[in-house]
Amino acid sequence: MFASTFLVYAGLKYWSLIPSKSISLASEMPWLIVFIGYFISLFYLSLRFLFQSDINCACCFIITCENTRIAMKVYAFVRENIPRGIQQKLSLADGSAKIALGESSKNWPTPQQFLYYFFCPSFLYRDHYPMTETRSWKLVAKHFAQALSCIYFVDLIFIQFIYPQFEPINYKTVTVGELIYSIFPAIIPGGFCLLMLFYGLLHCNWNLVVHEWLYAYVYKDLALLIGGKKGLKLAQVAVFFLSAFFHEYWFGVSLKIFYPIMFVLYFIFGGIFFFVSRLITVPYAWNISLWFNLLIGTGMFVSCYSTEWYARQRCDSYFNNQFIDLIIPRLWNC
Repeated sequence: MFASTFLVYAGLKYWSLIPSKSISLASEMPWLIVFIGYFISLFYLSLRFLFQSDINCACCFIITCENTRIAMKVYAFVRENIPRGIQQKLSLADGSAKIALGESSKNWPTPQQFLYYFFCPSFLYRDHYPMTETRSWKLVAKHFAQALSCIYFVDLIFIQFIYPQFEPINYKTVTVGELIYSIFPAIIPGGFCLLMLFYGLLHCNWNLVVHEWLYAYVYKDLALLIGGKKGLKLAQVAVFFLSAFFHEYWFGVSLKIFYPIMFVLYFIFGGIFFFVSRLITVPYAWNISLWFNLLIGTGMFVSCYSTEWYARQRCDSYFNNQFIDLIIPRLWNC
């Protein structure tokens, strides 16, 4: 997946060296189709490998997160360098082609800059990043140890609390009331997992840089493109939708089930709470509402995915069509 990104680097540079007197969406449509095709291939080929190899859910989670990371990096690189490429194409089209060609080779990002960007802790492409003269490897080791400890702690929570709760259930005779009841005992272990994963994996490694990417390339771009209050609202909805979609993508593909609890909780209920919470002016009331929603949602997340996970293993398929069987929860017809 990573090696394929150099095709994007080479293709964008080649595109920027084609002289053009005017740039329009219609004239650049073939290149846009190629760019979209790259993203489709990136996800399709990695998912095809994932399902054909039948690897476990932890490895699936790594692959889905990595192809998402690569897609975000590639989009940011292209998005930041499109204006530079347009300027070079226009410069090459006027009488000074040789001069423009020489300047373009100097101004265009080098392969070394592109490579560094792919491993630096930022999703916003820049030719250069501020760097200190020394590195604190002690700090690196500290963060690594914290992330590893959080993963181990979550593993213990699953072994000691979640597995004993959902593994013994007879999914062929379980009632709706029992499934609803299972949500509440899952709140406490789910809450611990939420805190550990939020801090150990998301806060230490992910959330801040993803927030920057969503703000710069989704929220800000859409708001400016559409304009007005309508643009701001649509940009907010787009950010919530993308976040919810990819959270569901990571968990659904990793567990190899389609049970869009995460999407519903994140996009629908999370979106409603986002807009309603603006009406709450008392700080402690806002905090109580937030944590109530998080804990109940986490309990639902743990309960629904756990029960569907075991139902997929223990119950026969109700539908002959493989696709329908995938998108209809097995638990409903067990």
